[in-house]
Amino acid sequence: MPFALAAEGFRVATLHAELTRKGPGLLLRDIERGKDDQIGALMQINDAIRPDILLLTKVDFDLEMRAANALKVALGYKFAFAVQPNSMAVTRHDLDGDGRDGDRQSWARYAGEGAMLLLSQHPVELEFQLGDLLWEDIPNARMPLDSLGLAFPSVDARDIQKVVSQGLWVVVVRDPNQNPVRLILFQNQTPVFDGPEDLNGLRNAAQLGLVSAIMSSEYGQFPKGRFVVMGNANLDPNAGAGDRVAIASLLRDIRLQDP
Repeated sequence: MPFALAAEGFRVATLHAELTRKGPGLLLRDIERGKDDQIGALMQINDAIRPDILLLTKVDFDLEMRAANALKVALGYKFAFAVQPNSMAVTRHDLDGDGRDGDRQSWARYAGEGAMLLLSQHPVELEFQLGDLLWEDIPNARMPLDSLGLAFPSVDARDIQKVVSQGLWVVVVRDPNQNPVRLILFQNQTPVFDGPEDLNGLRNAAQLGLVSAIMSSEYGQFPKGRFVVMGNANLDPNAGAGDRVAIASLLRDIRLQDP
């Protein structure tokens, strides 16, 4: 379901769009054909909500931004913004413990699968992004261990493992009166599909911790003006697997309460 927030005539929305396909280039094909039911439904939702800013998560990325720009036109936006996701970054190592080397920094069937896309009626400026931050470099990092208490799946994997799976950006958009609005945008790792080492669950919790750290100025001075946090936490505070305390703590943050 989409989530939208409007204040002072400026509306933002986010939707976990699931605009992935079985291979690269197929999303662009479906957009250009104009007959895809899923894309048609997205257009209907967008027309009903009419946000100035729309963050879509789980959208296939390509280096030339062809699919992004096609969606921008189809949905009636002026600007499309995306940062190359970690599902593009191939390593020489086994990062998930399945015994096979060559994993991407974020699980994907092909390069760019399941990224984030920001569509806007106003120009977007990137302040910073934390896609290259190593998991072990986070203060008090909780990282997966095997049954012997050793780094899981290996020390080599730990030394290169990035904490962000798809993306975590801070951008600035100016409303019609040129007032800056900062957006913290993220798409988290699923907390399931792992073993007792809880690799995915710990990574999801670490990604949520980064959102709080950004607001606490641990990665540069965070302004006291208007800001919005939105994205896909991939975690429910009341049900399902994962660190519910991590998401509940973020949701209770006084800075994120209804203004």
